[in-house]
Amino acid sequence: PEGVLAVDADKVHGDLVADRWVAGDWIRPLGMRGRKKLQDWFKDRHYSLVDKKRAVVVRDSGLTDLHHVVAVAGQTIDEAYKITPDTRRVLKITLHG
Repeated sequence: PEGVLAVDADKVHGDLVADRWVAGDWIRPLGMRGRKKLQDWFKDRHYSLVDKKRAVVVRDSGLTDLHHVVAVAGQTIDEAYKITPDTRRVLKITLHG
C-alpha cells in the first residue's frame, strides 16, 4: 500500500519496522481511547482475507509489547504516536506498494 505516515518522532522508542500483522496484534486507532485487536479492526472495515494478508503494519522495536502496532500502512496510526501541538519533530515515512 502506498501512502505517507507521519508520527511524532520523540514518541518512537526504537527502530520502526514494516511487517505483516499476526494474531494478537493491536492498535489504538486515532481518536479511540481503548485498544482494538487488528483482527477486529479489519473486520469493522470489511477487509477480505486477501486484504488482511496484504496489510502492512509498522512496529516500534523499542516497545516491550511486540503486538502493539504503531500503524496500519495507508490506513491509520496509533493514538500514542499522533502529532500534537506539542510535537517538536515529525517523522515522515513514505510507503511504496
